[in-house]
Amino acid sequence: MGLNKFQERIIDTICMETGVNRPSLFSVSRRGEVVAARHIAYKILYNYTNITHVSLAKAFNKKGHASVSLALRSLQNLIETSKKHSILYDTIINEIEKIQDEK
Repeated sequence: MGLNKFQERIIDTICMETGVNRPSLFSVSRRGEVVAARHIAYKILYNYTNITHVSLAKAFNKKGHASVSLALRSLQNLIETSKKHSILYDTIINEIEKIQDEK
């Protein structure tokens, strides 16, 4: 399953803001910064493009939609409890909204 142009720009923005390169984002890496960036990608793609959990799992080469669902819950908890992650998420959202306005 390929991503559309807007979804690709979202991925590029997340990579730029987090410092995680694209291959790492789509890899199976469990490094904390990669996992956080991947989870942010899931949440933003889900919220801004209405992509399904199943489609996200396929796009990120995950076994099933359950891993995406768990990641979304985990990220929400992290945003609520970690100022660092909250600021990072808000920064990325601001950039995504600029891109969305360009559409």
